Amino acid sequence: MQFQSPSYTIQAGPRAARIAQCYGVGIAKSGTHSVAELFRPPLRSMHEPEAARTIEFILARAGGRIGDEEAKRYVLARDQRLHLDLEASHFNVYLLRELVALFPAARFVLTLREPRSWLDSIINQQLAHYSEQHWVKLRELRFQPLRFPHGKGEEALRQRGLYSLDGYLRYWTWHQQTVLDTVPPERLLLVPTEEIGARAKAIAAFGEIPERFLGAERAPSYTARKKFGVLEELDPQHLQDALDIHCQAMLTRLFAAQGKSPAG
Repeated sequence: MQFQSPSYTIQAGPRAARIAQCYGVGIAKSGTHSVAELFRPPLRSMHEPEAARTIEFILARAGGRIGDEEAKRYVLARDQRLHLDLEASHFNVYLLRELVALFPAARFVLTLREPRSWLDSIINQQLAHYSEQHWVKLRELRFQPLRFPHGKGEEALRQRGLYSLDGYLRYWTWHQQTVLDTVPPERLLLVPTEEIGARAKAIAAFGEIPERFLGAERAPSYTARKKFGVLEELDPQHLQDALDIHCQAMLTRLFAAQGKSPAG
C-alpha cells in the first residue's frame, strides 16, 4: 500500500511563539519520557506524540515507499502541526536527518542507558504490555528477527517470543551511532539516564529553555513495574560476549564524547 502523507491543517491566526526547539533523541527506555516530563506544564513538551502516525511514516520510509523530498515535507508539516518546544521520543532517530537540516537552531539531547540495563528494561516492557500491530512491525524493523535469529543458549528469549541478543544489541549501537553521526557535536548534549534529574538545569540551559519552566522532582518517570528476570536465565558468559561484541566500541566512543574514560 502506498504511504499517504497526512494533510495537516495549520491553525489560523497568530500562534504563541516557540520558547525553544529541543528534541530528546535517546533510545526507547533511556529516559525520553523523563526528559519530556521535566518541562511540562506549562512548556509545550510531549513524549512520543502521534505515535501510530509517526510509526506509519517510519515503516513507509524504511520500505522505500517515500523518498527524501516527501520525508522533508512530512517532517516540516508535522512540526508545524505539533508546534512543540520539546519533543522527546525514540522515534526521532528516524526523523533526525530532516530535523537537523530543516531546523538549524534546534538542540538535541541524547539520553544514554548502558546496554545491559537497557536490554533488561526493553525485555521487561515487551513482556509486560500488549502491543498493537504497528508497534510489533516497528520492533521487527529495529530488531530484524529474520536477519538475526536466536543463537545457541538463547532459549529463554526464543520461548517467550523475544528477539535475539544480536538483534537487540546491534540496534542499541545503531541508535547511538546514528545520533552521533548525524547531529553536529555543538548541537548535541549527552546525558546518562541516571543523571537526568540531577542535570535538569544543564538540559534546560543547553536547550535554551528558561529555568522557570523546570518542574520539581519530575525525573525519572515511567519506571518498569514488573521484572521478569530473563537475563538471569541466559548463560552469563554468552551474554557478556554479546555485549562486548556489539556494544563495547560504542561505549568507548560515548565515554570519549562525554570527556570521560571508560573506567570513570
